[in-house]
Parts: sequence; C-alpha cells; structure tokens
Amino acid sequence: MDSRMPVNGAGNSVMITGSRRSLLRSWVWFGAWSLVGAAYAVGLVGILTIGIFVLPVAIIGTVLLARQPASLRGAPGLVAGLGLFFMSLS
Repeated sequence: MDSRMPVNGAGNSVMITGSRRSLLRSWVWFGAWSLVGAAYAVGLVGILTIGIFVLPVAIIGTVLLARQPASLRGAPGLVAGLGLFFMSLS
C-alpha cells in the first residue's frame, strides 16, 4: 500500500510521504487544541457576558478532542491557545 498522498497546488503535483503526513496531522491537532484553549480564555475573561456561551463550546471541544487518542499529540496547543489570547490583549 502506498503511504503517499497527492497534493495539488498552483498547478504542481507533489506527493506527501507518511512521515510528512504525520507531521501535518500533528500541527492540525495542535491548532485544534489551540482553538479550544483560546475558547477557554475568552470564556474565563468574559464570564459575566459572552463567557457563559463560550465555555460550553470549549468544554465540548475538549471532550471531543480528548476522545481521539491521536489528538493528544497536540495537547500543548491548549496552553498555547490560552497564552495566545492573552498576548493579543497586551
């Protein structure tokens, strides 16, 4: 079985090997966890206003991501998402 995946961009055809695909998936999981972390930050900062609506979304995202064993690679993104929100405020 071939572990390469074709990717087309700007008229070029490139093959991504299994190790590159694994790295790409790691970054996707990191990004997903970062979004959840940012949602927690927004929810905690705005707890009296919009936070009450954002926190359930963050909790659902956490549950869905935690159920995927492969997603735990990107779990440090949770902390990065929290920090990214507060960095944008400063």
